[in-house]
Amino acid sequence: MSVGALSVLGLRLAHIFGAFAWIGGAMFLNGVVLPVAGAAGPDGARFMSWVGRTGRLVNFLTAAAITTVAAGLLLFIPTSGNFSGAWLSSTHGIVLSTGAVIGLLAFFHGIFGAGAAARKSGALAKEMAAQNGPPTPEQMQLAQALGAATARHAMISLALGAVTLLFMAGAESF
Repeated sequence: MSVGALSVLGLRLAHIFGAFAWIGGAMFLNGVVLPVAGAAGPDGARFMSWVGRTGRLVNFLTAAAITTVAAGLLLFIPTSGNFSGAWLSSTHGIVLSTGAVIGLLAFFHGIFGAGAAARKSGALAKEMAAQNGPPTPEQMQLAQALGAATARHAMISLALGAVTLLFMAGAESF
């Protein structure tokens, strides 16, 4: 196997496993963690505050998203035949390119929408944990608003990611 073929294989594996971690993590967050935390009331809010303070979830999803997008962009060059017009206008090229554009939208929405709201929530959680005493009513109101924004943005990012997966999988049929 040539070095070029091994490079493409490595990029494909990074792209696939990155997408698995990114979209799978988002599905688990939206399908399990957020509904359970919401149903748990104050205990769920404390748990989500702890998750926000650690920053591990945001960092994990961000790293998975960056890995997926970077590997996908690098794969696009050989897959498209160096941006061959014939390939780009083929059914396979159109479907894969559409999936790539939607994937980039998911990435940027995740970074600047869901990620930004989650980072603000994490900063607020750290601020609340550092003060002696209970959170102020203003902090609680802001925490609830940021939590709702994070959940809304996470669902949008997940929907974009799921549509991307459909296009990417569908492209292999052409």
